[in-house]
Amino acid sequence: MARARATQGVDLVLASLLVLLMLRALPVAAGDLPGWSRIDFEAHKFLLSATASVRLRHADRAELLEVPGYEVRVAPPGSLLRMEAASSFLMSESRTLLWLDGDTVQLLQKERIDERGYGRYKSSRVLRDGIYRWQRRAEADDANAEPASWRIKREGFSPTAPIGDRAYTDTLALLLAAAALVQRGDAVVEWLVYDDGALREVTMRADGEVDLRIPHRQWQGDKTMRISTPTRCLRVRVAARSQATEEAEFSLLGLRGELLMYLDLRSGAVLRISGQEPRIGALTINATRVYLVQ
Repeated sequence: MARARATQGVDLVLASLLVLLMLRALPVAAGDLPGWSRIDFEAHKFLLSATASVRLRHADRAELLEVPGYEVRVAPPGSLLRMEAASSFLMSESRTLLWLDGDTVQLLQKERIDERGYGRYKSSRVLRDGIYRWQRRAEADDANAEPASWRIKREGFSPTAPIGDRAYTDTLALLLAAAALVQRGDAVVEWLVYDDGALREVTMRADGEVDLRIPHRQWQGDKTMRISTPTRCLRVRVAARSQATEEAEFSLLGLRGELLMYLDLRSGAVLRISGQEPRIGALTINATRVYLVQ
């Protein structure tokens, strides 16, 4: 009996060592991808709950729209990424897709579908000197039609403010851009963000390392593990300033105001975001699943 207990104890120690080695082997980056390809989030407050799933993958140039008569921005071969976020909160569902230059996180194209009424679909294509936008709304007879075939309600070209050669991105892409604080060890990174028709300066500032217990499940290929012990995280403060006014709010996964992010130092994945939700106040969303790059 004592030998059996001793053998079990050795097995537990070996299993713990294998898990520790697996964690230390998790990649921080693979090519132009961070260490993750998907993060699922959840938030709970009062009797309300919200979910969001963010996915990242390589994309093909054929997925980008062409705009006759305009010069569109493109990404170098092999560096085009597609980022997708699907969220659900207060009986409302939305889906956002971004196409990005993986080298600079430059926004190239965006689509957003909101299930309001019969449905609303907005798309935009980034040009050399501005943005071309389309807005479509579904009618009663469009229930089974693809959003891209809905009736166009508005479209047109909008010039962007003069920014020289600076790249600009979308607020959702900050989940990808934040990895620079982990990968390069930067203390501060600044991004120009195009959000809701306005350009905003966003500052992401590292604010020390902390150990946080954020229970979640990690996947890498066909291997999975439950993370229930504290994770070493980098705390990041995110604040925005509009080019037109001193202070500006922007929205990331429904959260506004100054945000707090916590990034897993091993993978660069965002495990927690805290901010303000306009209808219910302070809200924190936590990662429940993280899919790591193989």
